[in-house]
Amino acid sequence: MYEREFAVDLRAKTCSCRRWDLCGIPCLHAIYAIFQRNEDIEDYVDKLYKKEAYLKTYGPIIRPVPSIDQWPMSCLPAIKPPKLRIQPGRPRKVRTKEPGVVEIPAPVPPNPKPPNWKPQPARL
Repeated sequence: MYEREFAVDLRAKTCSCRRWDLCGIPCLHAIYAIFQRNEDIEDYVDKLYKKEAYLKTYGPIIRPVPSIDQWPMSCLPAIKPPKLRIQPGRPRKVRTKEPGVVEIPAPVPPNPKPPNWKPQPARL
């Protein structure tokens, strides 16, 4: 690959291209080395990509949050929004238009050139 040689260490699960180190999945060089030893590639994949890790992650049931009507009432005061802070920088000059405001473009004046007019060739 790219006319370079890479060192693969199957015991440490590393390759000098560093792709295996970064993602935990064997790179092409490591796969070739694993095939040379007639071993299974899945033995060299990081445990995070195995079926057991997937089932452990999604095994517990996550209950949906009840609607706001079913929330328990608190005796604490209501949370207020943060204070409005003027952002640094130059303020806008053009007002932002509301969704209902439509700007109609000015009519295009007729072309004053005759219909058979050709532009001069560009000069370099």
